[in-house]
Amino acid sequence: MTDDDKPKTSNDNKLMVSKNVTIAVKLNGTNYSVWARLMKIQIGSRRVLRHINGNPPPPEPGAADYTEWEETDLIVFSWILDNIETDIVIDFAHHQTTEALWKSLAVTFEGTSDPFLLFDLEEKAENVKQGELSLETYWRHLHGTWIDVDRCQEKRVTCCDKGVGQFRKYIETRRLFKFLTGLNPKYDQMKREVLKERPWPSAVVAYGWIK
Repeated sequence: MTDDDKPKTSNDNKLMVSKNVTIAVKLNGTNYSVWARLMKIQIGSRRVLRHINGNPPPPEPGAADYTEWEETDLIVFSWILDNIETDIVIDFAHHQTTEALWKSLAVTFEGTSDPFLLFDLEEKAENVKQGELSLETYWRHLHGTWIDVDRCQEKRVTCCDKGVGQFRKYIETRRLFKFLTGLNPKYDQMKREVLKERPWPSAVVAYGWIK
């Protein structure tokens, strides 16, 4: 039995739920992956993950410890609702438990392959330029968009190992070139130095060198 599975005392619960939870982004229907990660960190840090993963299950209604469990569950439920955009909340507030709410959000928003969203993200990545941004901010915007693109892929390549390796190398090269072309002219000499390398480094490695 892990620490998360062990029953908590009333004092434990009061400590865990004594503060409101506010994360950096609200769920808006297109940012589920990062939202869910941030939300899970907040819930887990308060040692109440069992309310979203169903481990262990809630006590039976009428049991001696059910009221305390339900009170805590409602608080965790409210944390999630507080971090969802208002127009989405009304579609999910009817769920009776936090676990049901969490699973419903995952079914609705996780892992869906929206071709329009994927197109928008690819276009966004292509149009990212450093301009007046710092090198770090430029990289953060570009790399974050690539992460969103990868998460939106309908199906990852799973054929032969050689084909997968070639495809990944192709994507790495495309992203290296995109990163370099978006940099300001003051980095031109460094761009040429990067491109002299054989084999070409990944965009992540190139960013590290330039930084």
